[in-house]
Amino acid sequence: MRPIRVAFFGRPGSYSHQVALKQLGENASYIACPTSQQVVGALLSGAANRGVVPIENSISGMIPESIDAIVSRGFVSSGFRIQEQWHVPIQLSLLGNSPVSRIKTIYSHPFPLAYLEKWLDRHLPDAERIETVSTTEGAYLASQRKASAAIASAKAAPIYHLKVLKRKLSDPKKYQTRFYLLAPDTLDEPRANQVALCFSLPNRPGALVGALQVFARARLNMTRIMSRPLAKRTGIVNPDEYLFWVDLESSPRDPRFRKMLIQLGRKTEHYDILGLYRTRVVRA
Repeated sequence: MRPIRVAFFGRPGSYSHQVALKQLGENASYIACPTSQQVVGALLSGAANRGVVPIENSISGMIPESIDAIVSRGFVSSGFRIQEQWHVPIQLSLLGNSPVSRIKTIYSHPFPLAYLEKWLDRHLPDAERIETVSTTEGAYLASQRKASAAIASAKAAPIYHLKVLKRKLSDPKKYQTRFYLLAPDTLDEPRANQVALCFSLPNRPGALVGALQVFARARLNMTRIMSRPLAKRTGIVNPDEYLFWVDLESSPRDPRFRKMLIQLGRKTEHYDILGLYRTRVVRA
């Protein structure tokens, strides 16, 4: 059995790291990646054989960078696909080495900063807020600068030699992030209950409606739809061309699924299966 090597988004102590440890075990080796693109890059280079990336936040919505990494030509043509989706309750804390009254700078990912905007306005109105690529990048920067703090997981505090100044700033019942486990392709996963597809369409009126009607006629419930500029994949900029991502409640063993793919092929210029996966609520 090949050893598990996991590339995860963020620095050590990030929620990507925590949930990967919880689900994949401490015997696996872990590779920290500043971006989701680098997580996918680690898979494609062979440095890792599993990847964990955040895909959606319950308050702030989809994470475009992760979407673009997964719909990239490199990932689609690889032997990797989405294997699981993890719903993770998020508990944010304020970390630092200075009293709250002396904090002049706060670092964090844009989503926590936006979520805690009212709290920050009330308790730290004069502190400068600086966006970072991940919450743990914010923790690292706060550890390097005086009168600074970070909004991150309390579990990141000892890693970056910070103190937990304020706990439980978020409601984990409402503030959650969904993560994808990217793993070697298993297109006959018996536990799968979701399908992720991406497709492009001919540039004509009603093309998207025609594609969506395929799902309706197959009686497959659509749980997510989004669009990204097709230039993200091709590099050719055309403001009228988009790539569409759709998630459906289905299974590879559902006969409706196979029939739907035949019809989808007739309505689209091309389509790719990004993953057949199951969804679970897990705790970091």
